Amino acid sequence: MHMLNHYCGVERDPRGVIRLTICNAGSLNILGSEVIDGVREGLEALAMEKRIRVLVLAGQSEKSMIGGADIKEMAHLDQRAAEAFITRLRDLCEAVRAFPVPVVARMPGWFQICGSVAVHRTAAPRLRAETTALTRGAMRSA
Repeated sequence: MHMLNHYCGVERDPRGVIRLTICNAGSLNILGSEVIDGVREGLEALAMEKRIRVLVLAGQSEKSMIGGADIKEMAHLDQRAAEAFITRLRDLCEAVRAFPVPVVARMPGWFQICGSVAVHRTAAPRLRAETTALTRGAMRSA
């Protein structure tokens, strides 16, 4: 796997299928400010490549694709910082939505109905889910 940055690993196949893996975000792939910025920057860099036919977005952990926003970081934000955090998250969702080819989300394991689906639905209709082992409900504790 080639690293675009500290948070984005990329695997390419000759057919134009690219797998972007969210890396170094903990066992549940929690989205803090640095992870959000890194993944958005990775998506923006890949969006410039003309040979990509489909993008598979995945988490490094088999526990979840995205475990939600970093609540520990959010607990210490004032209003201005909170607005910047939410803007970053919106910009990440927009980068997925605007990606020039279809985006498939690989979502193994459990996912939290409230937070994670809200992020995934925001990026719809470009984002498609793929899994063989998805269990809806409360996320398992790590």
